[in-house]
This record gives sequence, C-alpha cells and structure tokens, in this order.
Amino acid sequence: MPVTTNVLGGGIAFNEWHAISFTRDFNGDGIGSGSRDGYFEFINVSANPIDIGGYELWVANSSATAMVLAHTVPVGTILAPSATYTIVSAQPGGGGSLTNVVGQGAIADVEFLQLTSVNTFLVDPANNFIVLTESGGEAFLTDDILSASLNPANLQGQDIVDLPAAESSVGRFPDGEADSWQNTQGPTPGEPNCFLAGTRIATPDGHVAVEDLRVGDTILSADGASVAVLWVGRQTVATRFAPADRLMPVCISAGALGDGLPLRDLRLTADHALMIDGVLVNAGALVNGTTIRPVPLDELGGSYTVYHIETEAHQVILAEAVPAETYIDYVGRQAFDNYGEYLALYGADRAIAEMGVPRITSARQLPPALRARLARDIAA
Repeated sequence: MPVTTNVLGGGIAFNEWHAISFTRDFNGDGIGSGSRDGYFEFINVSANPIDIGGYELWVANSSATAMVLAHTVPVGTILAPSATYTIVSAQPGGGGSLTNVVGQGAIADVEFLQLTSVNTFLVDPANNFIVLTESGGEAFLTDDILSASLNPANLQGQDIVDLPAAESSVGRFPDGEADSWQNTQGPTPGEPNCFLAGTRIATPDGHVAVEDLRVGDTILSADGASVAVLWVGRQTVATRFAPADRLMPVCISAGALGDGLPLRDLRLTADHALMIDGVLVNAGALVNGTTIRPVPLDELGGSYTVYHIETEAHQVILAEAVPAETYIDYVGRQAFDNYGEYLALYGADRAIAEMGVPRITSARQLPPALRARLARDIAA
C-alpha cells in the first residue's frame, strides 16, 4: 500500500484526530473530556528526518465562522522517520502540560472545541498546506482557506474523515499508509516505543530482565563494549486504552531471525528498532503473521508495562541476544510513569541524536534478502 501523498515537506501528514467524548487527560488539567482534551497528531512518513520548525496548525474558532492560529512549531524541531508530533487543546483559560502523550508535541494556544463539519490546516513556512476535513466541512473549505489568508493553489492534499465515536479517535491506518482512516481505535497520541517486561538485556554478568536494571548499571553494546545505564523509562498501559493494532506490541518468536535469534520470544513495541544487516528495522515492519506477529490484547491481561533504556548516546544493545536500539528523543520522556525521576537526575534539556544509519519503518522498505527470509518463515 503506498504512502499517502497528502503531505508537506516531503513527508509530513495528518495521522490522528481526537475530538469526541472520552475520559483520558491529555492537557494536564486532571479532567478527561472531549471538550477539553482534543488533539491533532501528524507524522513523518518519509525515510528521512524533516525540519518542522515554523509549521502552523490552524483550527476553526468556537463558532466555526473563521480560522485561528492554534500553534506554531518551535524553530529547529526535527521529526525523525515514523515519529509523531501531537498538538493538544489548551486548558480552559489557556496553558496546560502534555499528559499521557508520547513523542514530541505541545499545548495549543487555543482550546479545541467539539465541532462538526470543520476543516483543520497544517501549514508549512512556504504557506503550502494540507487539510483534515471532518465530513461536511468540504462546503466551507474555500471560505476557511481565505479566512486563514492562504492561497487555494497551495493546497497539497485533503483527508476527509468522519467524527469519531465516543472513547475513540480517527486515525490513518496503518501509520502514514495510503489514505485509509478508521474511527474506532482508542486514543493514541504518540506511542510507547519500548521493550516489554521480562525482556533480557545482555550485561557483563549475564542476562538481566529489563525491569531489574537500575541507573548506573552496566550493559553490553552489540559490539561488546560496556555501556552505563543512565535511566530506564517505565510506562504501564491499560489494555482498555491500548494503542491501535499498528502500535501494539510485537512478538518475535525464538529463532525467527535465524542463527537461533532471538534466544527467547522477544516482545517490544512496533516502532522499536532492531539492527539487522546494518540498518535499523522497526519491529512492526518485520511482522509476517506467523513467527513475528502482533501480540493480541487477551495475552496482555488488564495492563502491560514497557521499558526503554537510556544511555549516553543512541546505542545498539542486546535484547534476547538481538541487536536493538536504546532510547532516542523522538519518544517523549514525559509519557513515562517515572518521568519525575528523570527530571531529578538530569533536568529537561538533555537531547539524544539518532545514530547515522538508515531506518526501515514499514514492510515495503525491507531489503529483498530479509523479505525472502520472512516469506520462508510464513511458508514453513
């Protein structure tokens, strides 16, 4: 299935919208309400980082009579491949703080109210723009474009979606792929990108479960070097509010990657990458339906806990003896349950650059040799 062409800057697309009643708090006011916590998420569907500094989100005002500027992305903001940026409604009266949001993002300058038949614009610094239209908003599109002082000739693409049901969002499915949307998924602003509990990490003293690692412990990189653990982020996800299928944990069966790897079943989230043949490959891109598969909700119980290991730099370590990446900054630390611990140790300004190797984010990008290996697994 092709990547959507409704993009800015070579790869920035609308990915998820949440605008109906629900019970999760996303703007830090302690109240989960569709009239208080709406959000817009966009994604980098390209294979390269994109500078989104200066991008603007324009939304309908409270009476749907004009468009207003809701947020300008800070200068210098870089969105990695497959990473998301989420803009959440301001609290009543303004302000707020991102809560239960994974990845980069911000609180808007205005409230997003529950409205139907509206348009939302994402505008780049050259005034090119894409549109997310709630069904019925097509009739007002030209007026809204002029209200935002945009040139209709600069429209790069339009996605038309239906208002989501209660406790649901409307999202592109799967991430960034084609122009297919669903409105029955649970809200997933950003996503966890981690190992599940029980995953064993290689250390100089043998394998240690990821949940047992502590700040200051030493683990092994894929090339055998000793690496200090700076922090282990922890997030518990209730399956009632679990990510959509495209973001669910993936199970890589023991031996599925060849040469006896992984040593045991390896469970990690879909956007957590393994190092295979010199490139980073997101686990979700490896799914073949047999030896590598999404983990069904009924296998996870009422909740599951995920962990991410942070080291001084973006590293490749060994999880069940498989080379796997450590933490990188396109997953927001504020989403982890123990973020306060991180702030006390390092503050909020530490940033980690991605290592300089290609990243594969979907199955269509897999090298032929790896694709053939996975196909043989299916046939077997």
